[in-house]
Amino acid sequence: MLMSYQPNMRKQIFETVESAMLEAITPQVWAISVIIKPIKSIVISMFVQGHLPEEERSYLNIVSKTILYDLPQASNVKIVVIDNAIQPLKPHGTWLFIRKGVQADRSLSTHMFP
Repeated sequence: MLMSYQPNMRKQIFETVESAMLEAITPQVWAISVIIKPIKSIVISMFVQGHLPEEERSYLNIVSKTILYDLPQASNVKIVVIDNAIQPLKPHGTWLFIRKGVQADRSLSTHMFP
């Protein structure tokens, strides 16, 4: 049986992901979107100008483990880096972060996290 998150958990999940991702936001990160899948899986898309260096990619493994630790009800966290992102950006779920000045299609987002 597939288990899904309770609606009241969505805010906690977004706040946890946002907190964990803050240190991963470097000047070349344009935007971050999040999908919460009904099988207790979280997919985070990081839109990057150019190519994210290997050192920063390695740090994302720590970020995903931090999220899993802080959200024991989650079974999987996947962070996808989209190198050489093309503007206007199209979200993969809900926008969590959009850098000022970056063109992003807000109409396609599931919703904007408050």
